[in-house]
Amino acid sequence: MFLREKKHEESKERQQGFTLLEIIIALFIFAIGIMGVTMMQTMALSNTNAARQRVGASSWLTSQMEQIISTPYASLSSGTALQGNYSMSWTVDPAVNNSRTVHLTVAWLEGSANRSTTFDIIRVRGI
Repeated sequence: MFLREKKHEESKERQQGFTLLEIIIALFIFAIGIMGVTMMQTMALSNTNAARQRVGASSWLTSQMEQIISTPYASLSSGTALQGNYSMSWTVDPAVNNSRTVHLTVAWLEGSANRSTTFDIIRVRGI
């Protein structure tokens, strides 16, 4: 019994803290985790900004579409407009079978890439 207690005390004395290697490995693992979180945060901010720009473009496109719908059929004409970072153009096709197609395009710069979204409206005479 005495021998067992002595071995237990010897092993306890040898394990009084962490070795330098264990601390370095723990810091390395921690640093990798922090870098991963930082990269995720950067990507999340970038995606949030891109989504904000797309929502702005869609909102303006919807507003212009409502104006075109409320414009009398005979007064429909092509045009362009600028608002902030966005540019919009719309073209009105000639009448075919009492209907005209209006093509709306909103363009903007997202980072270093040009982005755009297009929407088509078919206006029927009398509606």
